[in-house]
Amino acid sequence: MAARDHGAAYRRRVELAKQRGFISLRQQQKAPRQIRNLADVQALPKGAREARTAALRVLNLARKQHLTVEDAARKQGVPLTSVRWWAAPTLRPVPGATRVTKGDRLLRLEPLVVKGKPGVQFIPIRGSQAARRAREAFALQYAYVEGKKPPDELRRLTGLRIAGFDVEDSPDVLDEYGRRGELDPAENYRAMLP
Repeated sequence: MAARDHGAAYRRRVELAKQRGFISLRQQQKAPRQIRNLADVQALPKGAREARTAALRVLNLARKQHLTVEDAARKQGVPLTSVRWWAAPTLRPVPGATRVTKGDRLLRLEPLVVKGKPGVQFIPIRGSQAARRAREAFALQYAYVEGKKPPDELRRLTGLRIAGFDVEDSPDVLDEYGRRGELDPAENYRAMLP
């Protein structure tokens, strides 16, 4: 029986942890793997949040362009091991490749302007279909504020609820947020997640 090289196995586990956005194996072991709520997202180190976000982008691309997960990860420049770690429940092996399921229940934080809250909020949304609707709604809101869409297009948002929040459809409110510079999702994301 051949002796096992424990040092090589440990180095491989450390390498995988780094591909998943952690600085060490210990940091990966302490972090939640299944993200159930906003507190779990906030508990992740910045590198792990970025790796998870990149893995979710791979899923979106694979669904949108009907690609294998391997091809989508290659196009996005994301390590496949990271996608497999963060999105395991959504992957299904097929002969010679890995496919993504039609939908999933993974938690995502999506930017959205909602009624009763100032500026852009990052809403915890469970599920790929609800996240897609939130991305489309925010894209429309942002395009309106940038002057790329007319006010009557906002009628598509009337009565729309996503994750229990009413989506803002008022041109006056969106114009005011735009004037005050409160529609920058990157700034709000940094403020929410240290």
